Amino acid sequence: MLDFSAVKKQEYDNSNFKRVDFMRFTPGNHIVRVIEDKVSAIDTHFVLGKYLVKCLGEACPICRNNRKIIQENPEDFREVKGYYNRSTRYFMNVVDRTPAITCPECATENKSENGTSFPSACSNCDAILTGVDPKPLSKVKLLSCGITLCNQLKSLQIGIQDSNHEPVGLANFDINFVITGRGKTKSTMPMPYRMDKIGPIDYDKEELADHTKGVITLQSEELIELLKGVALRDIYTARRTEVAVEEEDNNVVAFDIEKTVQDIFSD
Repeated sequence: MLDFSAVKKQEYDNSNFKRVDFMRFTPGNHIVRVIEDKVSAIDTHFVLGKYLVKCLGEACPICRNNRKIIQENPEDFREVKGYYNRSTRYFMNVVDRTPAITCPECATENKSENGTSFPSACSNCDAILTGVDPKPLSKVKLLSCGITLCNQLKSLQIGIQDSNHEPVGLANFDINFVITGRGKTKSTMPMPYRMDKIGPIDYDKEELADHTKGVITLQSEELIELLKGVALRDIYTARRTEVAVEEEDNNVVAFDIEKTVQDIFSD
């Protein structure tokens, strides 16, 4: 059973994680299996239209600036430049079992938007995909979601029961995420899929992603520099030598996050 109450940091060996493969919900159907028994909740700020950064709580300069903006603009503070709402993001590892055509040129996953036909050209490099058969991806990915989708998953976990009226558990059946629209009109509807195929699935545990790699974690001073326009790469370079060495792999992940988070929020 997926534990939504223990939303604490998961323990992983960080040295094993060079990249984070995010679950992206583009328009269409996505067949997904949740494979963990815990969810992580991380307070975040989405800043400058592209960075998902961890909120530092009492030491967070973004929250401190938010309070100042609210005090000075109590009626329309959300419209003031520099105000970045704090939101909780929930993270869990899943297996993406969606049929897709993987581009032979750039390895981009090309999924069907209507559930029946697949693109004839790669969405990334325009390589011709005619003649390439779609196959289930069967890839471990990190799913990031907000409170609405998290609550929908809770309802699925409670509502899908066996003949003894006991919850089956999300790890034992696939979920079809039906995605319509984009941006502010985007709608996500998770539904049980192929209930005749109930039971656990195999996956490579070495591919599990560290939940904390789903966000960029900076120190207070570094957050201020980021908001001033300093490039993320330059912020990491400026760190002390011993910290820079320690964070070397994290930098690769962070730049992945910047591109992928833009895609996730624009989708």
